[in-house]
Amino acid sequence: MGASCTTALLTEVVLPQEDERIVHGTVDFTGAYFLRAAALAAERACGLGFIHSHPRGRGWQRLNTIDHEAEASFAAQTQVITGRPLVGLTFAGTDTGFGARIWQQQAPRRYAPTEAESVRVAGGCLGHLQ
Repeated sequence: MGASCTTALLTEVVLPQEDERIVHGTVDFTGAYFLRAAALAAERACGLGFIHSHPRGRGWQRLNTIDHEAEASFAAQTQVITGRPLVGLTFAGTDTGFGARIWQQQAPRRYAPTEAESVRVAGGCLGHLQ
């Protein structure tokens, strides 16, 4: 019996444009940003990953309720637009740790995150994120 694993490889960063950010004590993004990034991913036959940070976080970052709701709201749309599941990542600002999950369909209109066992950074640099 062989083991299996699922791998997601992030290859390009698509940053929000100024009018695609909503700053109000925290930062959100607009639906236009999501649609632009998803369309670009679909055009390139890729999936979509969203990353956000917990600036004071340390180590593996699990989803809190707000993060869970935010990512869940885009899981179905990502699957429809790109044909692939949404990958969510959370970056811990104090020690550059990550948490990651893949949103998979469980039933019609119901998606749930499957936590990644590990996150690796190729080349050891996250230039766009630091």
